[in-house]
Amino acid sequence: MKSITPLILKRLQMKMKTTHLRRNTLEAIAKVRALVGREFSTLRQREPRLLRQALNEAEAIAWQTGFPQLVFPSLALEKARAVATWESRQRTMLQPTSGGTPGE
Repeated sequence: MKSITPLILKRLQMKMKTTHLRRNTLEAIAKVRALVGREFSTLRQREPRLLRQALNEAEAIAWQTGFPQLVFPSLALEKARAVATWESRQRTMLQPTSGGTPGE
């Protein structure tokens, strides 16, 4: 009868490799999050929740691809830029005009 020990050891080694890869991927994603946060520091100060949400969405999509460490950086930048553009447009629209109130 074959011993089950080699099969268990092989399975544990695979699990350890997978855990190591996942940890490396999580670390890479965390570094990109920090870089994006620094690049969009003004947005992070004004709308931290929106930037965090954009990065969360980018990460969720990236994990679905099977290659999150490759997809996340560009997707995170794309989403952060979109939020920054939206926030800037909102700020511009909410600024009072110098021409007085309408109808005057």
